[in-house]
Parts: sequence; structure tokens; C-alpha cells
Amino acid sequence: MTYGMRSIRTFIRTRANSAGSIREAARLHRASEDAPETVRRRFLAAGIKALGLSSVFGVAASQAKPARKPAPSSGHRWDEMSASDLKAALERKSLVYVPIGTLEFHGVHLPLATDAIHAYEFCLAAAARTGGVVLPVSHWSPHGHEKWPGSMLVREETFRALVTDVFTRLAEQEIRWVVACTGHNPARQEPAIRTIASGVLEKFPKTRIVVLGPWCHPEDPSADHGGKKETSLMLALCPKLVHMKRLEGPDAFRGVGKNAVEGTARFGRDYFEAEVNRFVQLIDKTMQEPPS
Repeated sequence: MTYGMRSIRTFIRTRANSAGSIREAARLHRASEDAPETVRRRFLAAGIKALGLSSVFGVAASQAKPARKPAPSSGHRWDEMSASDLKAALERKSLVYVPIGTLEFHGVHLPLATDAIHAYEFCLAAAARTGGVVLPVSHWSPHGHEKWPGSMLVREETFRALVTDVFTRLAEQEIRWVVACTGHNPARQEPAIRTIASGVLEKFPKTRIVVLGPWCHPEDPSADHGGKKETSLMLALCPKLVHMKRLEGPDAFRGVGKNAVEGTARFGRDYFEAEVNRFVQLIDKTMQEPPS
């Protein structure tokens, strides 16, 4: 059962009168009429509690609490901005990050979006230091563990068309810097993205597209697949999605590195911080160089 504010005030006056609390009822009523909305709600909630009506108005009392303000959205997430917010952010720094991942089998213990999570969190961490805006992560990439459980890999032509369109739309909006970061199969995918970028830049020479990261650790930049590195990264970035207890038995390591059991959140945090630091150094240097 729910009650409106007017009904609550009427019931409080009636209950208080029957209990001989006429003065208290009048005080509560005046306060509820004269005070600001938030104060009125507090007085009414206090009156409900003082007159022993919590069990009757339990729902109404909880509703009398002032609503919490929604948490502010990130200042770097393209999809959470209004058009005016985006315009202001890009005026401060004409830089857009394009995180690219996939949906792919990463063992029995890691989420299918491991590459996408890594790329997106990496871009957000970088943008917090460099400025700029981060596009929503793409989960569509070619090549990898095709036909493995959960893998949703697309054709090369689909990937080329998608990335071409994204780069083109950004260039049409006169974005100065575009940075593409692929968390999936970087040895093969980064060269493919650079080829796509070259075709776009022929039409939009004022835009510069950089393909780099997140696999850019200063000492150990090679990517693994579901092994110690990715397991550690996921333990650091999204521990609730990692299931280490499943790494038991001979079939637990099909398609992933056997050193996955060595993964730790601490290693993941250190690795992630080192690759972000290195990336920011490289991007800052690149953005200071004159156009070729």
C-alpha cells in the first residue's frame, strides 16, 4: 500500500489527536506546509517514526527520503555525452580513441569479451591522462578461434567496411587525431587497420590516424591468449568475470596458455599500468611531431 504526502499529513494529525498530541500534530503540519520540500519530507518521516507508524507507512517513509542524484557520467565516454558535451570535449582536445576487441573463446575461465574489455579500459585510462573521447568498444574482428564455443568472428571484408566507416565518420567531423587500439590479435590486426587508415587518409589528409596499443608494454609487449597476461589483466580489470577454479583437469587449458594458473591481479595491475604509461609517452611524442 502506498500513500500520498497529503494523506500522510492527514493521518498523522488524526493519530496524534487521538493520542492527545495536538500540539505535536500542529507543529508537524506547519513544518510540512512552510518548509522546503526536502525538509517537509524529513519532518513527515520523523512524525511517522515518532508516532509509531513505521509499520503502517513503511513504504511511504522510505519514499519520503530525498532521491539520490545520479552518478555523473565519465567525461571521456562518447556514448554517455550529449552532442553539446561532446563538442566541448573535442574543442578541448580533438582526439578520439577507437577501441577494438572481439567476442572469442578465451578458455573456460575468462569472458568472451576479454580483448574488448582490455582495449576499452586501456583507452579510458589513456584518455584520463591525454584528454579526448573514447568510442564504445567494437566486438567485431576477424581471425582467431573460429568455431570455438562462443566465438563470433566476422569476415575480413566486414571488418574492413566497419573500420573504414568509423574512421570516415570521424574524419568528416574534422577530428584531428584518431587512435585505434586493438586488444585482439595485434600482430595481424594492427597492420590491417593501418592499411584501412591509409585509404581513409587519402580523402581526409587533415586527420591523422594512429594504430597503437594496448599491447605496448615497454619490456614485454607480446600478446598471449588466455594465458598469464590476459588472465592477470582480467583479474585486475573485472575480477568477477574470472573463474580460476575452473582451471583444473586436462581439458581446462584447451585453446589457452597453460600458464594461466599463474595469473594474479597484482601482476595484471602492474602490467596494465606499465602499458598505459608507455602508450601515453608514445602518443604525446607522436602528437608533437609535424605532419609527414
